[in-house]
Amino acid sequence: MKKWLLRIVFPILPVVMPLFSFGQVIKGRVADDTGRPIPYASIYSKELRQGTSSNSDGDYMLRVPSGEYSFVFRGLGYETVERRIKVDVGEVTLNITMPVKPFLIAPVTVGGKGEDIAYDVVRKAIAMAPYYRNLVSEYEAEVYLKGTFKVDKLSW
Repeated sequence: MKKWLLRIVFPILPVVMPLFSFGQVIKGRVADDTGRPIPYASIYSKELRQGTSSNSDGDYMLRVPSGEYSFVFRGLGYETVERRIKVDVGEVTLNITMPVKPFLIAPVTVGGKGEDIAYDVVRKAIAMAPYYRNLVSEYEAEVYLKGTFKVDKLSW
């Protein structure tokens, strides 16, 4: 009787245990100073070593156990924001506003002076053509194929 009960309970435990340990949810919206959503911003908890990213509308949701955690919010072109929050039983809403972080890129000058460096590479390849032509006298194969293909299954 005990063995029969154990055979039923043990396969179910890996499925049921996460439901009890991660019953709390932290969710919210990541937006910029003007209120526009920041798509695909990353949200990461240092203590849990767990994270997620916001969707295309800036919304996110993360299941965590009860406790107090630091969450780091990052987005390309925005300053990093860190918040410490206590997560109790239930759902916690944490909306984040990330200030814009301007990037200054050095100016690029495009000019038409001189010759393209690709010409030098092509000239060297043409100069080596007789060497490569005489390197292999002939090559033979059963099948010559050109194109792309995908192999689903091979049977020998």
